[in-house]
Amino acid sequence: METLIIKDTIFEFVNARQILNMGGPWVGDMNVDGKKSIGSVIIDNVVYYGMHDSIYFIKYYGDINCCFAVCLYDLSRKEIYKFDKAFDMIFIKEISDNKLVYFDAFHEENDKYRRELSLNDLERVLIKQ
Repeated sequence: METLIIKDTIFEFVNARQILNMGGPWVGDMNVDGKKSIGSVIIDNVVYYGMHDSIYFIKYYGDINCCFAVCLYDLSRKEIYKFDKAFDMIFIKEISDNKLVYFDAFHEENDKYRRELSLNDLERVLIKQ
């Protein structure tokens, strides 16, 4: 089990498993303060953004058309949101100047895959608890 503590909020990753059988990415269920559980989160790509007092992470949807979505956990409201854009692959580098800086890959090793999106251009939806 891997644990992160960000601003007195405890994020625990349990049931880690490899997906895509390529040495990663690894997903697990993310428990927030021992209560809220979010399934199939990439466990090594959680980014804190102080301006929004939120953490950003990637959720894996492994149905027939597997995809990845950027989600955020609002630390002050204790709510989870999902953005409307789906990705085939993604690695969040940072959130900067209200932009999502990411790689169209599962790592940040090659700058040719570096991309940016304005957070204002993304619609976010509250994930029901």
